[in-house]
Amino acid sequence: PVPPAGAHGPCAATRGVAGEVMRFDVRGRDTNANECQVGGEEVDAVIYPSSKASKVLANLGGGIKATVLDSGDGLYGVTYRVMASGEYELSVSLRGEPISGSPFALGLVPGATCAARSSVSGRGVRAATAGEDTLLKISAVDCYGNTQTAGGDPFTVVLTRPGVPSVHAQVLDRMDGTYDVSYNATIRGLWQMHVKAGGVHVAGSPFAVLARRRWCPCCCSSTAHESLSRVGSGAWCWRPPAQREFQLLHVRVRVCLGRWRGSEVKCSK
Repeated sequence: PVPPAGAHGPCAATRGVAGEVMRFDVRGRDTNANECQVGGEEVDAVIYPSSKASKVLANLGGGIKATVLDSGDGLYGVTYRVMASGEYELSVSLRGEPISGSPFALGLVPGATCAARSSVSGRGVRAATAGEDTLLKISAVDCYGNTQTAGGDPFTVVLTRPGVPSVHAQVLDRMDGTYDVSYNATIRGLWQMHVKAGGVHVAGSPFAVLARRRWCPCCCSSTAHESLSRVGSGAWCWRPPAQREFQLLHVRVRVCLGRWRGSEVKCSK
């Protein structure tokens, strides 16, 4: 097979893009390697998954049959379209006999990323803790659902809420079709998270994200002094769902006169 006239890059007999119409040409030659100037030969091209099942499919007449166009001058144009990316074998035959180099190892890569079919996963899609970093992951696919294996897509993540400055998340390109996202919802409440690529929302975007208060420091601290310090610093007190009852934590606070007095810190949900 030879690339079509004016083509650049690898021949479509060995490299292609899933979901796109690919083409390569087969040039007929005689036994002395001279180019044939007339057509009329029986040329076939079939694509099989690159596995042990390929030979079985070939024997059963399976596989994806390509379209062959006889130009009448010894050149045969072959076109094919395969929706799924992956590794394949391309069998090209003349009068039932494999041509030189056949079968060819054919690799199909995903097409351009489709934001509308890409997905977002992780706890941070729906919930966050106000004032703390929250993580999630974006998984990019093409328009046919093929998982991307390379990066470079312009994903952006922005959280909005009326009356509050927008929060722009950090997006780390893992160069394997996935993107790690980190954001910090500055205050508690309901936010709208917009995940886009090229101005197009990903599937499910915008997402409603509920940012809750931090966990009660009184319950997480190992000492009463530490609890008091954290409460004094302005940290919110929030009890987990299983413990929504009020709790009184008695701490002893030393006042400036050197005496000890009992004090209370009230923690609620």
